[in-house]
Amino acid sequence: YSGAPTDPAVVADFLPPVLQQLVLYIPGDPTETESAAALDLAGAVVAYYGAQPVRVDVRKLPDGLPLLPASGGPFERSVIIRESGEPATELVPLPGGGSALRLNGDDATLQDQVRLVTSKVAAVAVDARAIAGSMDRPPILAPTSTTLRNLGQTNLVATSSGRAEVAVGVDQSRLGRASGSLRVNLQGSYTPLPEDRSGLLSVAAGEYTLDSWAAEPSGVIDRWIDVPDDALRRVTTLTVALDTT
Repeated sequence: YSGAPTDPAVVADFLPPVLQQLVLYIPGDPTETESAAALDLAGAVVAYYGAQPVRVDVRKLPDGLPLLPASGGPFERSVIIRESGEPATELVPLPGGGSALRLNGDDATLQDQVRLVTSKVAAVAVDARAIAGSMDRPPILAPTSTTLRNLGQTNLVATSSGRAEVAVGVDQSRLGRASGSLRVNLQGSYTPLPEDRSGLLSVAAGEYTLDSWAAEPSGVIDRWIDVPDDALRRVTTLTVALDTT
């Protein structure tokens, strides 16, 4: 191979295949955000190169870019970290030669610029300036409502004379959260009773009878059932029964 190494012209090329030294410039009296950003970037770059040793040098940022020394060569990179102005990750030329990466942002956005440097997203930053938005993964919250099918409860059918019942298991681990103030919209159907017979529908959780009502000629069940916290277990079994006389 021949030729001289070139300085990075876009953010995507800032980190070279081989890096021996990373120089971080922060103000002489850094804020907590600037200190945290420097520590996080140093750790991320060292981890990025794995078994390849990288020396990290933290230096006081001079009052102006003209006072920064020239780049130390193709195997050294300089980063300026400042909590100020509009969030941005940009390459800035150094008067003595080479360039440095300047990270700007406030306490809410500076960390996003830090994460960009070693993330896979950096590969698409094919310009001298980029702005990283939030790179935190949004939390996946457990839903506040679900269906019996989502809980693995399907084909709940019972056939009997005198008393027919089905058991519905509500597993809190499948709900994704510890549950309280649980309400169940019970929907189903049963064979309408002859005129000379009567029936009573009931819903129980263990020893707790939650609700009961007379069977109706329509044979349709559509009722909200409140389950008190005292009746809740990790797996709560709701027993829906139809007693006929």
